[in-house]
Amino acid sequence: MRLAIVVHPPASLARHFATRTSALDLPATLTTPADRLRVVVQHIGEATPDEAAAMMPTIRRAAKGLGPFWLRPLRLVSMPRNEPTRRIVVELETPPTLLELKRRLAQRLARSPRRDPADRFIPHITLVRLEAPDASIDIDESLDAPAFPVERLAIEETGRLKKDQRRREAPRPLGAVLLEGPPTPPPSPLL
Repeated sequence: MRLAIVVHPPASLARHFATRTSALDLPATLTTPADRLRVVVQHIGEATPDEAAAMMPTIRRAAKGLGPFWLRPLRLVSMPRNEPTRRIVVELETPPTLLELKRRLAQRLARSPRRDPADRFIPHITLVRLEAPDASIDIDESLDAPAFPVERLAIEETGRLKKDQRRREAPRPLGAVLLEGPPTPPPSPLL
C-alpha cells in the first residue's frame, strides 16, 4: 500500500469545496468525494501495515514541540501551473509551522529528500483530477473560506481513484499524531 501523512479539513468546509467544484464546467473528471479531501503533508510511498506502525514513533518525533496551527484556503486554481491542467485544487496559505513539519517529515521519511524539502511544496487540497490534461482550462479564483485548525496528523493509504472506483470506501487511517506544542493564534482576516 502507498502511504502519506495528511491533515483533513473540517467536514463542513470539505462539503463547501465539493459544492464549488460541481459549479465548474469541466470535461470528464474524477471528483474527490468530500469525505476524502485532505492535505498531503508528506508522501511516504509503498509500505506494509507493519512498516506503517513502525513509522509512528518517527512521526511523533517529527511533530514534537509543534503545536496546532491554522490553514487558510486562498484560492481555487488549476495545476500544474504553466502546463496543461490535470487537477483543480484549493491552494492553502503556508504557515511556518507547516513548513517546519514538512521539513522534519521529509528529513526522516523521504526516500530521496531534496536539499530543501519545502522548496516546491504548495499546500493544497485536490478537488478534481481530469481524466486527460487540458490546456484550455485555466482557473485562478480567490476563495472566501475560513481558516481551519490543524490539531492532528494522520497516516493513511493513498492512491488515485480510478473511474470504476468512485464508490470505494474512504481509506482507513493507520494512525494519528496530536500536535501538542504551543498553538499558533488564528490568522488575521485577509484585507
